[in-house]
Amino acid sequence: MIESYYEIQCCCQLHRTDGLDDSLRALLAKRLRSSLLVARAIEEQDANGCWNPWWDWSEIDAHEWSKAQVEWQGVRTRIILTSLHNHGAIADLG
Repeated sequence: MIESYYEIQCCCQLHRTDGLDDSLRALLAKRLRSSLLVARAIEEQDANGCWNPWWDWSEIDAHEWSKAQVEWQGVRTRIILTSLHNHGAIADLG
């Protein structure tokens, strides 16, 4: 896992280098995708540990939105955690 923004920057530069072996370029691409995904996920996660929808229609129906928002938090949290797991950012516990 690439852990810092400096390392991400270095890997991006290396990935763009002419003549880089294809197997190393593929490995860098995979690690960069995972690292950028993790960085963005951490940035967007709220203090309660979930991910909120980026849309809001509470001005149309605040009561219904309050229920839908909770459901969408669950959907987004599941999608993001699954994606992080699939990219190797979350280990299997089993």
